[in-house]
Amino acid sequence: MNLLTVIPYCAKDSKEAARLLEWIFDLDGQITNHALLLVADDAVPLEEKKRLHELGRTVFGSVETIMPKCPASVNGAYQVPAAAMFGRAAAHIDACYKFNWVWLEPDAVPLCSGWLDRLAAAYEACPKRFMGAVVKTTQPGVPQVHMPATMVYPNCAGPDLQKYCDGKMAFDMAFADYVVPRGQETPLIFHRFGSPSDVPTFKETKLPSDGPNVGTLENITKEAVLFHRNKDGTLIKLLGKMATPAK
Repeated sequence: MNLLTVIPYCAKDSKEAARLLEWIFDLDGQITNHALLLVADDAVPLEEKKRLHELGRTVFGSVETIMPKCPASVNGAYQVPAAAMFGRAAAHIDACYKFNWVWLEPDAVPLCSGWLDRLAAAYEACPKRFMGAVVKTTQPGVPQVHMPATMVYPNCAGPDLQKYCDGKMAFDMAFADYVVPRGQETPLIFHRFGSPSDVPTFKETKLPSDGPNVGTLENITKEAVLFHRNKDGTLIKLLGKMATPAK
C-alpha cells in the first residue's frame, strides 16, 4: 500500500520542514513507493519553495508543491491559517490523488527506518477511516477525547472535513467529535504536545533540575515509528547518533 506524505509549511517553519526532509533521507534514502505533497503557504518566498521542492525530489520519487494563499495569523491565532492550509490540502488530495495520506507537520519526527511502510501496512489493516494517536484530557476548552492532526487519513476525507476548517478553533479540535468515532488508535504514532510556551525537548539524560517538558528516548514507546511534536531538533539530533545512514 502506498501513502501520500503531506508536509505543510509557512515561512516561519520552512527550516523545520527542510530538516524533516533531510532526516527522512538519512533514515531511508530515496523512497520510491510513496509520494510527497508539499503545501507551502503562498507567502513563503519563491526561492525557498523551490529549494524545498528540490530537496523533496531527492527523498521521494514523486513530488508536488501546491501554494494555497492562507490568511495571516492575528495576535498569535495560528489556527486560522493552519485550518485554511489543511482544508485546501485535503480538497486538492481528494481531487487529484488516489493515495491515502499522512499529515506530517514539520515538528513531527520519524523514529526509525521503514516508518512510512509500517504506517502504510497498519493503515491497510485498519478497520476505521482515520488512524492516529488518541489523546484524553481534562484541559478546559479542549475536547476530552481527540486525535491530533498528525495521523493517517483516507483519500476521500476532504469533503467531510471542510466544515471544520473555518479557523474558529484548531481544526483537529474542531473535527474531534467527527473523527474519533471513525478513528483507530495506533501505537505507531506517539503524541506529546506540551504547551505553547513549554514544548517537548530531548536530552540523552534528564537531570533532576529539568522541567516536565524535557524527555529522553526512553520516554517514547518502543512501538512508535512517528513522534509529534519536537520543534528544536533535539530529538532528531539524538536519533541521529543511533541511526545507520541509508545513503
